[in-house]
Amino acid sequence: MKFIRASLFAVNIVFALLLLISYLSPYVTPMASKYIPILGLLYPALFTINLAFFIFWVFTKWTYSLISFCALLIGISATMRFISFNSPKVIKSENLINISSYNLAKATQVESDQERSFYGLFSDELNDDVLFLQETNKKIISELKSRVKDKEMVFFKDKNTIILSSHRVLDSGFIDFGGKNNTCVWADILFNGEKVRLYSVHLESNNVTRIADNVRSSGEIVEKQTWDRIARMMGRYNQFTKERLEQVEAIIQHAKEIDYPTIIGGDFNDVPQSYVYAQMADHYIDAFTKRGNGMGTSFNGSIPSLRIDYLFMSEHFDALNFKTRKEEFSDHYPIQAEFILRK
Repeated sequence: MKFIRASLFAVNIVFALLLLISYLSPYVTPMASKYIPILGLLYPALFTINLAFFIFWVFTKWTYSLISFCALLIGISATMRFISFNSPKVIKSENLINISSYNLAKATQVESDQERSFYGLFSDELNDDVLFLQETNKKIISELKSRVKDKEMVFFKDKNTIILSSHRVLDSGFIDFGGKNNTCVWADILFNGEKVRLYSVHLESNNVTRIADNVRSSGEIVEKQTWDRIARMMGRYNQFTKERLEQVEAIIQHAKEIDYPTIIGGDFNDVPQSYVYAQMADHYIDAFTKRGNGMGTSFNGSIPSLRIDYLFMSEHFDALNFKTRKEEFSDHYPIQAEFILRK
């Protein structure tokens, strides 16, 4: 019994150390280390394991629980980027603007018998002032043109990221990342007499979903093939993190050219415990951390508990609420927030 307890405690120490190292990921560039960013990606799992150890030791040998307790306590700010406990704020004002973002991904393959429900989202639950969409296709764009006639659509040939706006579009363009899906479309709209800049973002994908699906469905943890798949998945994450960093720096630099209110939303393909997220958070405010309530999970795929879709705002705005809608059409969930423009 003592040997088992000592072994468990040794494992606990290892996972507590890994959790502590993961706290460095927002401060260490992917060029400086390829392992620390991966620990940032694994933060939800490391958090859960340490929480389980803490609860276990509280009821068996409470002094051992202090290891995980201290590791969890040190990272409370990281936890608040994944789990938020805020109440919505209700304000009546003409300066309110509702914005949604939705990566359609697998929704581009919606069956014909589901199309009515799928397109109904855009006239019901997602019928906001502004809608950011990523990973669309020609069919979806065509359907939205005919079904959502009360909004202007900002889109460009061979780019699958779009903006739908119920406010007049004054100007638009895109930041080219060199592909159809991974790009950033922007638009200036006229909102209550003020110009507002909008960015719909889809940063470089990790391209690990298929590998994760294989590991989840057929991989045995003791098999060499499984570990090879996991190693390949982790290697890809580091490679594409570097690309995302270049892309997010391009967006930040592009937005520096203006001084008016800005909302940046979409699929960033990176977690809050990452260097990429930290760069955005240095310049813009994450609406979830201000008004989210509960887990912020936005990815509905094989890798659990990932929050990779965001709505960032400039200091000209305040967030009044934030919601994640559990729609099953895509491997992402749509996110929504209500903002008030400060005068």
